[in-house]
Amino acid sequence: MGIATYVQHRNVIRTLEVIAETDLRCYLVQEACAVDLLSLVQKTAVSNGGAGMSEADVSQYFQQLVEGVRYLHSVGIAHRDLKLDNLCVTEQGVLKIVDFGCATLFRRRIQLVASGHRGHKGGAGTRARAAPYAVPAKGEARQYVETLSTSVCGSDPYMAPELFSGGNYAAAMVDVWALGIIYFAMRFVQFPWAIAHAPSDRGFQSFTQCSDEFFDKWFPTPPTEHRTTKGASSQAGVWTASLGKPPSPQGRSDLAVMRRILDVNPATRADIYTVANCSWCLAIGAESQK
Repeated sequence: MGIATYVQHRNVIRTLEVIAETDLRCYLVQEACAVDLLSLVQKTAVSNGGAGMSEADVSQYFQQLVEGVRYLHSVGIAHRDLKLDNLCVTEQGVLKIVDFGCATLFRRRIQLVASGHRGHKGGAGTRARAAPYAVPAKGEARQYVETLSTSVCGSDPYMAPELFSGGNYAAAMVDVWALGIIYFAMRFVQFPWAIAHAPSDRGFQSFTQCSDEFFDKWFPTPPTEHRTTKGASSQAGVWTASLGKPPSPQGRSDLAVMRRILDVNPATRADIYTVANCSWCLAIGAESQK
């Protein structure tokens, strides 16, 4: 509830009031949204004979999601349960991130506070004290400490592979991985795998062994740039015969971003700032402002 009442961004649900009853139950009064994104994807698929939303709609929702997550990460908050169910859309088409039940603070601002003891040179000692939810004032020194998460949370199809390793993990990188799964689900009305755990899912196991085949299938590059694999020619005629019609403009622009997002190694996975500042997302944002 502390996180829910603190966050303020166009693409994050706004909590208007918290009501605490005498029986210790608490109720959050939040702004209304017309529909969640999962229902919207399913409704569109039924109307379009199984096809997903238009590329324009997918791009717009994804760009808004990126902006919302960028804001959360900028204030040290990771959601850790990003999924279609937890994204709502207003009647005006504005995407809102909801449900902070699994959210965590992965970055805290550090204040240096006099401890009262003397150092070895006679000066007053200091100790660090974390100030959650705090954003440094203008001109104030920015001192932070970042922590790793341990608890496993989320929904199987959206969970990053490092969550199944049993160790500590960077919560912000878990959010970025979920962005890729959400985008995939919006475009193709399915998940790439049931769970990102190779021993439990053959599809994900194949992805870890040869991700190029996965990206070639779902995010094909133009014929002139396509790598020749398994004897396939890169010429347009063979492209059409073996892989269907040439990819749409979106298929040519989102490939590089998805490769960076769906990186099984969180150490080399793109962070949210890299995603938000990629040419593709910037172009979507510029188009939406026209």
